Amino acid sequence: MKTAFTCIFSCILALSVAHSQNNLEVQADSNWIAFMTVFDLPEDGGGFQFASAWGLNDAQSSVDLAENTLILQPNFNTYNAADTFWTDPVTLEGNKQMVAATFVEPGAQINGSDFTFSGTV
Repeated sequence: MKTAFTCIFSCILALSVAHSQNNLEVQADSNWIAFMTVFDLPEDGGGFQFASAWGLNDAQSSVDLAENTLILQPNFNTYNAADTFWTDPVTLEGNKQMVAATFVEPGAQINGSDFTFSGTV
């Protein structure tokens, strides 16, 4: 009986260690990165235009250190009725689809591991 109990306990312990996770919470003072990927509109073929790092403010992300928050907004900073790359001159609506990503690269501490990201939305 002791052998069976020891074996079961060892298996449970091994499983809990093997499945341990890194818990990551939003930290406003982290090194936040913004990255934008831009595509043509679907009616224009939806083709990839470019992808590059952007400033947080340019991606409409802002950090509030006092509140420990990250604020994400729709991107409207490229709207310019005179710029036909970003704005349709006939409809005056946006002329591109943009995917903005705001993130932190925590480094090797989570490589090869599961992690849980938590925050309030």
